[in-house]
Amino acid sequence: MSGLARVVAEPQADPLTPECIVVQGRGMERWLSLELSNRLGVLGNPKFPFLRAFLRDILGKVLEDDSPLPGQPRVDDAFEPERLMWSIAELLGELAGEKSFRPVKDYLGGETRGEKALALARRI
Repeated sequence: MSGLARVVAEPQADPLTPECIVVQGRGMERWLSLELSNRLGVLGNPKFPFLRAFLRDILGKVLEDDSPLPGQPRVDDAFEPERLMWSIAELLGELAGEKSFRPVKDYLGGETRGEKALALARRI
């Protein structure tokens, strides 16, 4: 927390630019806001986006075009939970032969393409 307070204490080049702090939930946002206010005396113009919103914003700025061709998914859709689940499930199958993957393979009972693998991918 003291490291974050030191970073936030440094003034931005533009005083109207919000201080962006990525959070995992509203409770964390509230706690950080109160804690930083207590440590710094005042916390002006903070922005607390969730990770998904932050990534979507960054990708939109980097790619400069969030309107894909008709029939093609947006690039930032790759970070949606449903799409990530399938990507992770595919990786579970690809990694099955790796030695370091053995504990996961044992957990799955050797089945890297079934219902249990999909449930694990969903949790990841």
